Amino acid sequence: NYAAVHLPQMFSEPFTFEQGKHHRWKLDHDQIVRYGLSSALNPETDWWENIQVVDRSLHFFAIREWLCTCVLICEDLARLDPVGQFVRAVAPDLVIALLFDGPQLSNRWPAYHATVLADDPGASVLTLTSLGMAKLSRPTNHHGPDHATVIGMWRDASGNFVEIRLPPNSHAAVLTLHHRSRTSVTADGRANPHELGSPVFGGLNYLRIT
Repeated sequence: NYAAVHLPQMFSEPFTFEQGKHHRWKLDHDQIVRYGLSSALNPETDWWENIQVVDRSLHFFAIREWLCTCVLICEDLARLDPVGQFVRAVAPDLVIALLFDGPQLSNRWPAYHATVLADDPGASVLTLTSLGMAKLSRPTNHHGPDHATVIGMWRDASGNFVEIRLPPNSHAAVLTLHHRSRTSVTADGRANPHELGSPVFGGLNYLRIT
């Protein structure tokens, strides 16, 4: 269980960086029922993910002069220590969170923690889960519309909040972002000469394989 980031190079093979998962997933009673796993796992027992937890590492990538990004895996989005301290210290412009989770809705925990990062340090946050996990998630008190295809969520410091839903017969979602520039000013009024800004939501399109 790890995230792999491939950075293309102009005249050579892409650089690849791997970042391991830092926390085992614990399945409790509510999660076992939510994902319909009671026939395979006893819901009265806590089940821990059987993975080897490696030493913590967190990569930050300066993709553009104005764009620094990092990748978080599952619980790293929710826990303040220790990864959250580094995220706030570096203050990346874009945080991509890879989750093993249900639909990415505005009333669930990923949205809350994305809002925290959007407020401080002012990052734009993209959360992503698998379509299979989103479809498995069935809360016992759910009586509203079907959210089984909400595979992602976008939140930025400009106030944009977008649920990324995969429509029927679509195979991929394409998120369009644009750069909103800004000037950073010190307490004594001096402007930072370097280009600053952040990625903000610019549109959502879908692809279909034919």
